[in-house]
Amino acid sequence: ELWEYWGEVEHEDLESAGVNVGEKDVLRSISACVVMINNTVVKAFLNPLEDGALPYDFYVWEKIAGSCWGYGVPYLMRAQQKVLNAAWRQMMDNAGVTSGPQIVVNPNVIQPADKQWQLSARKIWWATDELDDVRKAFATFEFNSHQDELANIIKMATDLADAEVGLPMLMQGEKGAAPDTVGGMQMLMNSASVVLRRLVKQFDDMITRPHIRRYYDYNMMYNEDEEVKGDFSIDARGSSALLIRDIQNQAFLNLLAAAANPVFGMYIDPQKLFEKALQAQHIDPAEIFKSDEEIEKIKEQQAQMAAQGPGPDPRIQAAQIRAQTDMQKVQAQNQGDMAELQVRLAIKQADIAARREEMQLTKDIEMLKMANVQNLS
Repeated sequence: ELWEYWGEVEHEDLESAGVNVGEKDVLRSISACVVMINNTVVKAFLNPLEDGALPYDFYVWEKIAGSCWGYGVPYLMRAQQKVLNAAWRQMMDNAGVTSGPQIVVNPNVIQPADKQWQLSARKIWWATDELDDVRKAFATFEFNSHQDELANIIKMATDLADAEVGLPMLMQGEKGAAPDTVGGMQMLMNSASVVLRRLVKQFDDMITRPHIRRYYDYNMMYNEDEEVKGDFSIDARGSSALLIRDIQNQAFLNLLAAAANPVFGMYIDPQKLFEKALQAQHIDPAEIFKSDEEIEKIKEQQAQMAAQGPGPDPRIQAAQIRAQTDMQKVQAQNQGDMAELQVRLAIKQADIAARREEMQLTKDIEMLKMANVQNLS
């Protein structure tokens, strides 16, 4: 089993391992590496970096003063996890108690026919002579359900866990009560990304900068090429890149609107600006843009339409369309009125004809009556 130790080593221990450490200085600590197989030291050497930096990087969620280890998400939410577990356990216990009634039985007045006191479907009970009312043999009691109260405790514990950990639900994929508007959603996403920015900046401070700094220190000490040496600083842009990207996205939207302005549009190339806006969204413009031939064809068509002169005023066209629509309405109304008059006239004529027939029939009947009277006389 191979073990590798990096850290402070005593002067005598390094000398015994065959490492030349020079004269002993009680005011100077010695940083070294010791390699062991089981309990046997097979190699030991001094730390190649003068500042004694260890070749390890630690990234933690929350730092602990004086320790390379930190607090993780489970540790930070441990108190609320206990609350949630206890509330859930109480909810299950309460659900078990309230799932059915508690039954009280008087065994002196009834006996089960199958000699078993367990409840079952279609069970038969024998009543004794002492029982005058069968309702006195059984009694049921219901216990109250506290599911709503316990569910509120679980909800409160979940919210407090999110607050203590610093990881909102939106970062976990839960939308929650997010607004439906684009601007409101963008503001909510910016607020939620604060946690992400903090974590990325922490990664820059704990991983990127110290790791690259060790390469820089090593080259400054041991690289024979003097051109690579100089006074440099590590510029880690993880968190700033996220912030700049959000700012750029908003700026591109404003610039795209300004490109259509006749005053500012003369200074802006719309095609280049649109390409930059797509690249900011990680979209390759070549994948969605039309070919150069298609673009040139469209430009030629637009030039031909411009050479033919401006078309009619849209306001005049709209007025003409409204006039035609009103005329069609009047014509349709007139046609409807004429049809209604024709129907009424036909009904009137039919009524007059019916009355004539009725009068003729009445006349014929009267004449027959008169003829009959004369014949009888």
